[in-house]
Amino acid sequence: MLKKYELGGTGVKRRRGFTIVEMMVSLTLMALLLGVVAVNFHGPRGRADSKGAAVVLASALRQARQQALSEGRTVAVAFASENGARAHSSGFYQLVGETKPQLASRTSFTREYGGVSVFCGQYDGLTWSTSYPSSLNTNGFDLGAWQAPYPQDHMVAFLPNGLAVSDLPLGGGAYRLVVAKSFSYSGSPATLSAAEEPRTVSIRPSGEVLEDAAVPGSTSVAYQVGGFRDGAALPAITSAANRNPELVTPYLKLNPDVNADMLAAVAPAGSTATVPPNGMLTFTVYATDPDGDQLWCKWSGPGTFSSQEGARMVWNETQKRWVGEWSWKVPQGARADDTYSLACTVYDNHGGVTSPVDVGLSMPKPAIISGQSLLCAMLDGAYRWNWDGTGAQRIVRREDVLNKAISKARWSPDFSSVAIVAENDVYLCTPEGQNLQLLYSYPDPVDALCWDRDGLKLYAITKDRLHSLIPDPSVPGRDAALTGNLGLDRPSSLSMHPSSKLLLTSDYSSAQLMTIWLPDPLANNNPVQFSRVADSLGDQIHNPIFDKDGTTLYFRCREPEESGLCSMKAPAVINPNTRSFTFPGTETYILNSEGSGSGYTISPDGLYIAGGLPGDRVAICPVNGTSLADTIDVTAVPAQENRRVVDIDWGYY
Repeated sequence: MLKKYELGGTGVKRRRGFTIVEMMVSLTLMALLLGVVAVNFHGPRGRADSKGAAVVLASALRQARQQALSEGRTVAVAFASENGARAHSSGFYQLVGETKPQLASRTSFTREYGGVSVFCGQYDGLTWSTSYPSSLNTNGFDLGAWQAPYPQDHMVAFLPNGLAVSDLPLGGGAYRLVVAKSFSYSGSPATLSAAEEPRTVSIRPSGEVLEDAAVPGSTSVAYQVGGFRDGAALPAITSAANRNPELVTPYLKLNPDVNADMLAAVAPAGSTATVPPNGMLTFTVYATDPDGDQLWCKWSGPGTFSSQEGARMVWNETQKRWVGEWSWKVPQGARADDTYSLACTVYDNHGGVTSPVDVGLSMPKPAIISGQSLLCAMLDGAYRWNWDGTGAQRIVRREDVLNKAISKARWSPDFSSVAIVAENDVYLCTPEGQNLQLLYSYPDPVDALCWDRDGLKLYAITKDRLHSLIPDPSVPGRDAALTGNLGLDRPSSLSMHPSSKLLLTSDYSSAQLMTIWLPDPLANNNPVQFSRVADSLGDQIHNPIFDKDGTTLYFRCREPEESGLCSMKAPAVINPNTRSFTFPGTETYILNSEGSGSGYTISPDGLYIAGGLPGDRVAICPVNGTSLADTIDVTAVPAQENRRVVDIDWGYY
């Protein structure tokens, strides 16, 4: 049953409101409570400001050190000073870069930490020093030469090795940064006398960052309100227009080094270097950036580079410049006298870029592929080097061949192998000297050696007899005597005609030529025939060699009125059908009175001869040269008492 209420009747209970007295009491209590809260909030806030700011600063310093280690460049935490007018900063900012560092970030304590500042200076109680520890390895880094944007500001810089350097004084073995609400200080350098609720962040030169309560080691700093509150304002991060990197002159270095005299004489005009067809060059590029940006370098062109993408350059603190090193391998299938243009670009990843430097159009100019490499037998081993006198390496040591003297080194026709004569032994190896194998050991010394033009045989003269030798140690019966006694006294060389089955040598004592005609099935003449050649030139002939066409003979001679050897050339008429070899009776001097020296060889392209000169030197000369003034010294191995040039060969490699 519903209960019925009537308005105004006694069934509805009326509620009473607050009286004026009650409201006044309530407001009074609320005011008291708010006052207590305000007091409790304000007290701890001041202490938390200094501590919190110190934690942030210590963390930023540790992160800066880690960044320097990981990126391999200098990172600094700096403190504003209003151009040196103040010793306390309203926060800190970060600088990054190997030189002319950029302002990367800034942290202000003004708002979040209630006006806390960072003091940069010293205080009583510790021994202070303005020089780095003598054991600190800065790798030549100079903070004053770093070219920071605000040089009057104090900073702590972390080097790529993790060590810390600063323009702040060292106190007790550390740089001291005091974080507080206010300070009192005076003098230069600034000396702290009072700090309000301070905390200290210490940085050791080793890079270690420590946090301390109050001011460690202080004997006189008062922990009270100081006369200075607001620290120096931090600089703004600006966005100035980016500038292009700049190449440093000379901005390119090649490895192997270039023999400039040789290059000017033998390479096409505008060439920068010579390199074998399967060889490699290393380019080192130098550049700077006016904005202090990190630089990258990229090469483009035919062939194979060490990186197909841009690579980061490395800062050289001593030279104060960026260094980029790339290697380049010649394209497959490269042929002698090919030329290639390579382009280099340096950029900063902020839009700044150098104009591409075309190696083929301006300095440096095109790398010319000469493809020609000298083999040189010396008393202490067999050497190989580029025809411009660079890239020398000893491919076989005397110790590798039972300590026997090496007298011959011969390229195979395809330049894939090298035959080595060490007294009575004949060896075979790769052009790098690898896989050295004893091919055959004769009872007597080998006086002369050459390859058959197809590379399937070697011909050797030993004990006045001609032998053929198959260049495969696994083949039994690989040596065969082709002649009886030739009647020669220590033949000085053995040269094969490029198209006929003809060998040419000379007698050491009489200096007369001898032809040796080998069996030629195509000409239907099977027996080996050898005979001396009448000296129609009236000269004593040594070291005869054919040119690449077989129409000209190069040799050394000694005329009665001359005290030294001369190099000469003369046309030769060869008839393989009749097995005849004749001189028309004309000769031309190439080098006159050159003195003593080893035998020589002709370049594969037939344009130059190379030979030994007095003083264990190696020189090349154009085939139309006439005097020593035309020679170019390409000696790549310094002369020594146990190192003498005894034989030279020239080939493509």
